[in-house]
Amino acid sequence: VKAAETSSATFYLYFQDVSEVVLALIGGFNQTPPELLATLETAWDGSEGRARGERFVDSYVDTWRSRSALLRVRNLACDEGDARFAEARRAAVFELMELMVTRVAERQAGGELPAGLNPTAASGALLAMLERIAVLPETGLLAQEGQAHMRQAAVFFAMTLFGGAFDARKN
Repeated sequence: VKAAETSSATFYLYFQDVSEVVLALIGGFNQTPPELLATLETAWDGSEGRARGERFVDSYVDTWRSRSALLRVRNLACDEGDARFAEARRAAVFELMELMVTRVAERQAGGELPAGLNPTAASGALLAMLERIAVLPETGLLAQEGQAHMRQAAVFFAMTLFGGAFDARKN
């Protein structure tokens, strides 16, 4: 209200509460930018595999960080059972999750991943890890070196799910 140089009465004319403002601000936010989808639409094998894994991780983390304050509020409200925020969260990652699940299922069908692995759960677990990396501070216990190690672990997990050979000799 202060930043918009308006009154509280005007605010409540348009919004019932602050949660509606947050929903309006994140309403159209898509956690699936085209460059992120592009990393999953091609095979990860060969010498480009690790580079694709790194682009995937960095793109998702950077996208999340661009709106981290709003997304943390959204996720907390979702976790507390607010169906409006749960739908906003689902819609924001739907396209990405759909493609991730497809890639995992394809690798399962080819015998490259365990048949008992649930593609949706595996994809969701990777996204949860990436979101956590995005919100962790780069100071204190997880200084930049810790962030780098966590990103490397995320690249390893992404490559395990989506393909490519993880060269352990590289950092």
